[in-house]
Amino acid sequence: MEERNELLEKRKDNRQKIANISKKIQVSIRRHRKKERLNILKEQIEKTGGINKGLKQLKEYTQWIPNSYG
Repeated sequence: MEERNELLEKRKDNRQKIANISKKIQVSIRRHRKKERLNILKEQIEKTGGINKGLKQLKEYTQWIPNSYG
């Protein structure tokens, strides 16, 4: 993300690089979500034998990009 932010300063010269980095970030986020979702559901199934608590737990919001507001 830091590398992408640096490239955004010189946007015209680096459009393709920015696009590639953005795609990699999105794929990484998708993989992470999928892995975390499966881990939570697996844990709840082993613990309680049901998925209702796991589904409730999945509804919580995950903050991917921290706010940089002062």
